[in-house]
Amino acid sequence: MKTKALQISVTDFLSRLRLNLCMINNIPLKPSDTIILKKEIKDLLSNTENTNEKLLVNRVIYNISDNMSEYEKILTPNDKEKIKKFLLLIISKTKFLDEITLHVYIYLFWDRIKWVDFHDKINPNLKLFESFCNDPDNTFCKEISENITDTCDIVFFEKSKQRVVLCEVKHGSIDDRAVAQIQRYYRKTKQFIELGIYNHSILNVKPMLICDKIPLKRWLTFPTYFRELLDIFTYEVDIVKNELKLINLKKSIYREQRKGLLSHIDVE
Repeated sequence: MKTKALQISVTDFLSRLRLNLCMINNIPLKPSDTIILKKEIKDLLSNTENTNEKLLVNRVIYNISDNMSEYEKILTPNDKEKIKKFLLLIISKTKFLDEITLHVYIYLFWDRIKWVDFHDKINPNLKLFESFCNDPDNTFCKEISENITDTCDIVFFEKSKQRVVLCEVKHGSIDDRAVAQIQRYYRKTKQFIELGIYNHSILNVKPMLICDKIPLKRWLTFPTYFRELLDIFTYEVDIVKNELKLINLKKSIYREQRKGLLSHIDVE
């Protein structure tokens, strides 16, 4: 069941953000607080599970996600920096992390992500958050939203490379459902591209999976051709540098796979 978003308007949210007031109770924040008073999230800060605190945090995040198109247009750099710091705090506290936090961060701060062992820079001209077209007057955006994205978490379109990037985000380990999901999105996208109904030509489809980890046995359930196409990353927060790292997992996966193959070879 989806968490109910914090019931304040975008205007009120921004007012509290800019006046350094707590989102929950409208009380002034201390210099060390970020969006919510520390006393409201004591267990979170010690990484101790607390259902009520998690609900408070998620209500704030769902307010952002439910109004993403509005926030994206009006957030100032200073607003975004406060939200970024808050989201990174939550992502670093794994017992409080829901996927929506990662979705919001990756969408809003795509250009601020630190990539590790990955050099294929993705510079999107168009971004879609959970299939929502934030520009209803843009025919291409509507076509992508209605026909391609399905329920894929985030979709990017790069005009320069004529490609669609399908980004599926999981906060835990990859299961059979996630394996099936990303392949379904890929097949559906390829199908509509082959129909040639778009105003912009799309030549390439890049599937991308972001997760905490993936067991080797789960990786091997992907067809061989799809393992070549798929980029897969884990995430890590650097609180000191105030950034999210996406670390390419393919090297470690292939290293583990080779070890498994070599373990069956008698070298004597």
